[in-house]
Amino acid sequence: MAASNSNSVSLSSSSCDAPVVHKKENRSNMRIIASTIKELAGDVGSWGIGDLTLGLHYLKKAKKREAATRELDLSRKHDPDEWLEEMREWLDIIEGTYKGSTEAMCELTGIPAEDVLKTDWKSTTLKPGYYVALLRKKKQVVFAIRGTANMKDALTDLTAAQNDWPLADGERVHRGMHISTMWFMENVKPLLEEALEANPGYELTVVGHSLGGATAALSTLLLREAGLPAKGIVIAPAACLSLGAATAAADHVTTFVLADDCVPRFSLSAVEELRLEISNYPWGDEAMDSIRQTRLVRACADNPVGQAIGSGMSSAYRGASQGARAVSRGFSKMGSKMSSMWNKSTGNDSSDDGSDNGENAKLKVSDLSDEEKEKIVPLYPPGNVFKVERDRDGSYHLVESDNELYGKLELSDFMFSDHSSTNYIDSLDRILGRKPMIDTKSDAGGDDSSSDD
Repeated sequence: MAASNSNSVSLSSSSCDAPVVHKKENRSNMRIIASTIKELAGDVGSWGIGDLTLGLHYLKKAKKREAATRELDLSRKHDPDEWLEEMREWLDIIEGTYKGSTEAMCELTGIPAEDVLKTDWKSTTLKPGYYVALLRKKKQVVFAIRGTANMKDALTDLTAAQNDWPLADGERVHRGMHISTMWFMENVKPLLEEALEANPGYELTVVGHSLGGATAALSTLLLREAGLPAKGIVIAPAACLSLGAATAAADHVTTFVLADDCVPRFSLSAVEELRLEISNYPWGDEAMDSIRQTRLVRACADNPVGQAIGSGMSSAYRGASQGARAVSRGFSKMGSKMSSMWNKSTGNDSSDDGSDNGENAKLKVSDLSDEEKEKIVPLYPPGNVFKVERDRDGSYHLVESDNELYGKLELSDFMFSDHSSTNYIDSLDRILGRKPMIDTKSDAGGDDSSSDD
């Protein structure tokens, strides 16, 4: 769908009318990221999660200062129209995957119980919950795939290994999501074929959120390859395809990303770049200046930075600097080529055949051989990407975007809350001029030094 042009430019900032992110939640969010970094890095010296959390805290503060002066480009803005109204309807279908029962799903979506063909509400690591139903008014068979309700589990899964993508030479796919997709091809595709055959003139729409969104996008592409009239509509999909394959999906998959949502940006390569930022950013200087005042230090009292309070400012500065160097050393153990992955092109020399099952999926970096690590390339959200931009005045704008813009994590107060499916619904409702589901206001507009300490 082509975006309508608008040459207006406004300021972008995380300090806007957005869902409140409490200070305790901010610390928890940074701690989850720190935990993921530590798991990937393995050996980070004597420094623990608290130290990494402190480094992320100061780096995020710097990112917020940058965002406060950044211009928001609305030249590819998409104005509200019938197409967007239709997309908003699909978000209720996606939200139905989280209801946990057929009765609750039908109540939300308006789908009659007799038109529900299959439900499986139980999710496992490699097989998300899902349902298949008929949308008679739209003449659609819908295949809806659930995401994950646990953010830490999601981020851990997103650090997985990769397979060759079977639809394009030289392209790569996230291994865990590929395995999930192949399970659906074997176990659900026959039902979809039967439903289409029994309902002439119907088409197939595959939808999902988060990890389920990525699996829905991959399923769409493989179902089309098998001859089914499939299209995909996904929100917050995990980064799952190398750039060539991700952009090639634009004709068949429509993707929505809300503002700073971390999941479409979270991959091993993105974490590697974040590690470089932490190790190079002089957060020790800021720690020295504020360590006596910040309440965050109390959460780190069991580690060298917290203990440094009693030893004076110079000791605190020394500890912070050592922590940054320890993070850098730890990541070097992930493979000699990891730090230069940004310059790598995707190759077709992988021995992965996509035949892994749940027992040997090798989802964690620590399970990978050095050869597998060197084959890892940056992954991106697939399809034609529309980003929901949040403006300083609390308004939202839908902007057609480019897949390659999602190769780097955006540290912000909203990087986790923006992943919520209900916040996606709320943002589209605001763009469409509807009464929002959520009464939102921001506590992020004050002094940066007090908003997340």
